[in-house]
Amino acid sequence: MTGEVVRPEGLRFLSGIIIVSAEPERLVAFYRDILGVPLVEESHGDTERHWGCELGDVHFAIHPEADYPGESTDTGAVKLAFMVFDLDGLVAWLGEHGVELDYPPTEFGAQSRITAVRDPDGNLVELTSLGPSWLDHLRTHRANGGDLVAHWTARSRGETGTFVRSGPLTLWTERFGDPAHPAILLIMGAAAQGITCPDALVDRLVGHGFQVLRFDHRDTGRSSTVNFDEQPYAIADMAADCLAVLDGYGIEAAHLVGASLGGILAQWLAIHAPDRVARLTLLGTTTMGESYLRLPPPAPHYQAFVESQRDVPPGPEADVELFRVMNGDVLPYDEAGARAMLERAWARATDPAAARNHHRAAGGDLTPDLLTPLSSITAPTTILHGDQDPIFSLAHAEALAAEIPHAHYEVVRGMGHVLFSPGLPERVADLIAQADQRVASA
Repeated sequence: MTGEVVRPEGLRFLSGIIIVSAEPERLVAFYRDILGVPLVEESHGDTERHWGCELGDVHFAIHPEADYPGESTDTGAVKLAFMVFDLDGLVAWLGEHGVELDYPPTEFGAQSRITAVRDPDGNLVELTSLGPSWLDHLRTHRANGGDLVAHWTARSRGETGTFVRSGPLTLWTERFGDPAHPAILLIMGAAAQGITCPDALVDRLVGHGFQVLRFDHRDTGRSSTVNFDEQPYAIADMAADCLAVLDGYGIEAAHLVGASLGGILAQWLAIHAPDRVARLTLLGTTTMGESYLRLPPPAPHYQAFVESQRDVPPGPEADVELFRVMNGDVLPYDEAGARAMLERAWARATDPAAARNHHRAAGGDLTPDLLTPLSSITAPTTILHGDQDPIFSLAHAEALAAEIPHAHYEVVRGMGHVLFSPGLPERVADLIAQADQRVASA
């Protein structure tokens, strides 16, 4: 019939679930701390301080009543948010069926509009037109592995682990070996998940009689992600995460093995939490303080490679090539092993892009805690450094050896900045174990 309103395409896309509460902190404690929902504090637009996270393609949030003034928002009121392909068509259809709008369609963000209706039980149902900004967000989120299929893939591979608390964050951790044995905490570098440390190195250390812990830094892997613009963090905060891992397993002190940025964190802990550091191994890293500014920059070929990758889409294949350059040309590159690890890392990451926050944290101001002389380190220290490291040349290791009292310095011939060469993880594990034995027999 001419002029008849035809029902538009039905709702197919649930984009958000919002709980409005008079006591939002109470709900956050339940959903985050008990159920394990990775909520983080956020604030944007006209909204008050609230908590949110992405669960697959759905944004889950807990808001205080102040964000919804004048509405009937009994404690625990639930609001559903749907993305709509044809908002005008749906509004016309609703009008034909006597459904009143809570408010007329209103501009909301980039090229999007929003309105709302009440279901028969009085729950608010928000209807938002699909705008380019949301589509771009969803496309990036999925491309970076932030979807249900990616997480299911990681779980189906038999991945286990234990989550520990670090303030408002949760950190994914793994322990190997006998809990009664001396502990080694592996602290990986910037943007690196715990699984970046090869299983072969972990297994070798367990064979040497250690219990071994590895974990995902904040903003990597399955650990919590952070809105850095609203909640910036520093080296001290990442170091506190390391202590939270030890606390989670009831470990008073451990042998810290820090690689790259992990070495900076290990130095910080050796200075500011010396009672928690039984031994210190610094692997392919540099000095924590201002002396770093006087040391050589990365090798020209590495800088040229990074520049050449600016327009290359991020993903496992791009990282395979990055690891090839970081491996160096002397030792053979285990491309298959690196690819398997990197594909797993991208599949299990909540938000791979968040890992870039580490560079912002590491590039912050040289605060007083970072300027404490390395000469104050009392933990027995071993420095292991590859002579093919394209990021930190041997001058960085030599500076560490000069500043840390009685440090044992050993050059690992042929090693670059990563441990993906056949036999190299076992070789480095043996050197770590030898360092422990050397201290024990001193």
